[in-house]
Amino acid sequence: MFEAITAGALSGMILGSLPGGVVFSVLQHSIDLGWRKGMGIALGVLLSDFCLILFVNLSTSGLALIEEYDGYISMAGILLLVILGFVNLFSQKKSIIYPTTKMGGGFYLITTGFLLNTLNPVNFFMWMTITTQIQTSSFFSHQNLLVYFAATLLMIFSTLTVISYFAQKLRRWLNPERMHYFNMGIGIIFIILAIKLGYTAYLKHFVN
Repeated sequence: MFEAITAGALSGMILGSLPGGVVFSVLQHSIDLGWRKGMGIALGVLLSDFCLILFVNLSTSGLALIEEYDGYISMAGILLLVILGFVNLFSQKKSIIYPTTKMGGGFYLITTGFLLNTLNPVNFFMWMTITTQIQTSSFFSHQNLLVYFAATLLMIFSTLTVISYFAQKLRRWLNPERMHYFNMGIGIIFIILAIKLGYTAYLKHFVN
C-alpha cells in the first residue's frame, strides 16, 4: 500500500503541475479573485479526473467511444480555449476589484475547471495509458490500484491548491496596468494552447 500511495502522490504532483489550460486558469482566478477561487477550478478538475478514471475502468467501450468522437471533443476544447483566450485578451478592466463570493460563482468555477480538463482528449488517453500500464504489469493489486488513484487525485488537487495559494501572493505586486497585461498574456496562452490542440487534431484526423 505504501508503494501505491507514494506512486500516486508522485503522479499527482507531476500531473497537477503540468503547464496547460487548467494551471493557467487557476493562476488567473487566484490572482484576480483570491486563492479560494483557484480552488474552485481545482475542484472541477478533481471531479473531471474522477469521472475519467471511472469511465476508463468501468466502461469496456470507453476507448472506442472516445476515438469515435475524438474530433468533436477536440473541437469543443478548442472552442472553449479560444473563447477564454479572446475574453482575456480584449478585457477592458480599468481597475482591480476583488469581489466576495457571489451566487453561482462556485458553480461557474467548478464547471470551468471540469470542462477545461474534460474537453482535452489528451487527459482521457493519459488515464487510459496509466491504467493499462498498471493493469498489464500487475504492479498493484485491485485494492492498491484504488489507493493509487485516490492518492493521485488528492495530490492533483493539493498541487493546484498550492499553486493557487502562492499565486495569490502576486496580488500585492499587481496594479490595474499590470493586471491588464497579465490578462492579455493569459489570453494569448489560451489561444496558443487552442492552436496546439487544433494542430494535433488536424494531424490525427486529416493527415495520412
